[in-house]
Amino acid sequence: MKKALLFAILAISLNVLAQSKHLKSNLLENIRVRMENTGREISNRFSEINFGRPNNHQRFEQGDFIQIYDSVYWWRWDTLIMGWKKFNKEIQMVYDTHYNLTDVTHQRWTGSEWENSFYNGYTYDSSNNQISELWQEWNGSDWVNYILFTISYDVNNNMKGFLEQNWNNNVWVDNNYTTYSYIANNKLKNDTMQHWNGSTWVIVDRSIYTYDSVYNRIKQLDQFWNGSIWENNYQYTYTYNGNNDMIGQLNQVWNGNEWVDEILGTFIYNSNDNTTTWLRQSWNGSIWVNWDESIYSFDVNNFWRSYSTKTWDSTGTIATPSDSMFNYYHTVGIDELMMQQGNFNVYPNPSSAKFTISSKSNINAVEIYNLLGERIYSEYGIKKQTSTEIDLIDHCKGIYIVKIYIETKIYNRKIIVQ
Repeated sequence: MKKALLFAILAISLNVLAQSKHLKSNLLENIRVRMENTGREISNRFSEINFGRPNNHQRFEQGDFIQIYDSVYWWRWDTLIMGWKKFNKEIQMVYDTHYNLTDVTHQRWTGSEWENSFYNGYTYDSSNNQISELWQEWNGSDWVNYILFTISYDVNNNMKGFLEQNWNNNVWVDNNYTTYSYIANNKLKNDTMQHWNGSTWVIVDRSIYTYDSVYNRIKQLDQFWNGSIWENNYQYTYTYNGNNDMIGQLNQVWNGNEWVDEILGTFIYNSNDNTTTWLRQSWNGSIWVNWDESIYSFDVNNFWRSYSTKTWDSTGTIATPSDSMFNYYHTVGIDELMMQQGNFNVYPNPSSAKFTISSKSNINAVEIYNLLGERIYSEYGIKKQTSTEIDLIDHCKGIYIVKIYIETKIYNRKIIVQ
């Protein structure tokens, strides 16, 4: 199974919703991990998603806030006492000056006390792309290396390589390596995983992605290499509403002759376009039977606050609670981020075409250049304005350099249009 070890470890992340294209691309979202091989949006994985963050459609404005996690607590339903029992928690979260998560400690409840379980450490490049993730286990007295992920990117900040290594006899040993390729607008085209057998890399499997006219992912085909040809394994089909929100996900398995229905996911959104419910049903051969349901809540600022699940028995008739969690967090003003970046901010980045430049001081002029050094946009004579909106809808998708004139200083920022 593709990246089985990785996905098993990341199960607590509830990354089932990570494949949805509407998740914010900030912090650690640089490898959106799928759950049970569901769709992966390879462009920014490890941020709040690591703690189960569901679909969230925040659009930052000057003076708005971002959500910084302080801790995450989980409970599990105990059928003996018919109540919630403490399960695990994520604490000691540390962020760098760009609010990228760098450290987090996971602990589990033994029944009488909290004990260390594992630790994650993250590093980033100058573009805030995550370039490594270290997993360590607690041996009772010290942290011991377990797994190391190393990530590389192309010039468009798309992930191009993902290396998984295991700690063995005091050295890191290669395990799996996945390569990624993209279509013109930086959407993932396919990925191929290889396994290190001790002497050479051996092809294991691949995923191929298909999009509609507005670049919503509508199909994912998973195949495995049998040594001579590619054979079908799983297929995932996605449907969307008029807001381009994913509302359906059909999982099918190849039985050797045809695709057979397996799991159907249905997504529901609130008026702020946040995912509030995700219902999964399994196919029993004749009808869809409820399997489990995830429910998400948000505060008045659209920050994700809590999560809970309930499950059905094999008959599809009895629903019981399963897991529950709650986020403890504080907020950081966008103004603070602007102070760190030369007193201004360019957002969203990446963007679909429109983006905003906001500043603490008046913006005098804006120029935008492509990577060939050609000026493709200019705006002069901006008087007594601290923000301006740019629209590059008539230009190709890609990377552009934004030159911003603020008072007597000139700043350059990279913007990705996708």
